[in-house]
Amino acid sequence: LVISSVVPGKGAEAAGLQAGDIVIQVDGKTVTGGVTLRGALDNHKPGDQVKVVYLRNGQTLETATILS
Repeated sequence: LVISSVVPGKGAEAAGLQAGDIVIQVDGKTVTGGVTLRGALDNHKPGDQVKVVYLRNGQTLETATILS
């Protein structure tokens, strides 16, 4: 799942995610598109922290973000 934009002041920006990053896992669940991302977030609510694994410039990186 490629991030097309990051909303200023929201959790993704605070976690350091940028447009162009490719999310590959959320809380240990593989993400291949919007449907799998929604499935990975089904058991979470706003305010929960989730671990995100993503690719940037060929490197695999990890961060955590608070859902809004």
